[in-house]
Amino acid sequence: MSRAGSFQMAHLALTLIVLISFHSGLLAVPQRCESIFAPHSGDEYTCMNPRGVRFLCGINSCLTDGLKWADVIFKHCQKYEPENTLTDHYEDIHVGEFVTVVYKKSQFLDAKKLGTNTWFRCTWSRRSPFNAHRPTCGSCRPDP
Repeated sequence: MSRAGSFQMAHLALTLIVLISFHSGLLAVPQRCESIFAPHSGDEYTCMNPRGVRFLCGINSCLTDGLKWADVIFKHCQKYEPENTLTDHYEDIHVGEFVTVVYKKSQFLDAKKLGTNTWFRCTWSRRSPFNAHRPTCGSCRPDP
């Protein structure tokens, strides 16, 4: 093999290593689950980031303010009836899954209480931003 051929082979091999490493690095970028966070399969959750891109993330890699997701509490959330109407009942809940809703001038989170089939509306505002926290997950891959 000529010197030029050896150089080209080495260059090609190095290029492939860099591309594979770069691609793996992209998958390791933490994702903030802004709009959707819901069970997918096994320990994976569907996570939609602020750009509207879906990822599958390992639940054990998801943290909020340094807490594991299962330890995070949303405060003063209003319970839905099975007919999807709001009640006068409020609870502090651990959230199993959520969908963020932005409608006209209001924004809120529809959240399913962890371990139940009961849904709640959790609100926040600039003066009271507590329920605005969202999980950031470190072990994510693009949702095919």
